[in-house]
Amino acid sequence: MRIAPLFSFPAAAMAVLLWLSGCASTAEDALPEPSMQTEEIHNEGEPGSAQVRRLDLVALVTSINHDTREVTLKNDVGESTTLTVGPMVENLDQVEKGDKVHVVFYEQMVVYARPPGSGADLGSALLMESAEKGQKPAGVIAEVDEIVAVVTAVDLEKHTATLRFPDGSEEPFAVWPDVELKEEHVGVEVVIQMTSAVGVKVDKI
Repeated sequence: MRIAPLFSFPAAAMAVLLWLSGCASTAEDALPEPSMQTEEIHNEGEPGSAQVRRLDLVALVTSINHDTREVTLKNDVGESTTLTVGPMVENLDQVEKGDKVHVVFYEQMVVYARPPGSGADLGSALLMESAEKGQKPAGVIAEVDEIVAVVTAVDLEKHTATLRFPDGSEEPFAVWPDVELKEEHVGVEVVIQMTSAVGVKVDKI
């Protein structure tokens, strides 16, 4: 089954990433351009797939106030933005003007079918990890969400399956052409697991 990405990231992390992913610069001393890698995996004849996307970004620390925890970053096109870093970052005192901030933005969505009632719903979880005090500044925020939908109808001619989501809404989705679609698939559960992560590392120049 093919489902469009439904990823959602912590708002603060998304704001930083949207700002960092600017257009390319031609200046010789410009920061590296953002790098995007995407991949989709599908086993022939099996419903479901895995979609993976990774974005690598680098920004430059142009000023920092350790008392107010405000950090100003410049992206690869020279645009600047000022962020307030939360208390979960233990090693902000080690960050200095001129340091480079490397951000890795990762997302994965796995979709697969299972017999009704054959598994437990995992729901959502938010994981955070930062470097210990005194170590090189770094941290990871990961968010995992799982949605379980139910096939309520199939259209053999259009080769689609209609899914009912937990909120009661229903929507038809295209099924992979190499997957045999049957009326007996009504009632099958479709699990959508979404994982998003943002990793940040400060590199000293």
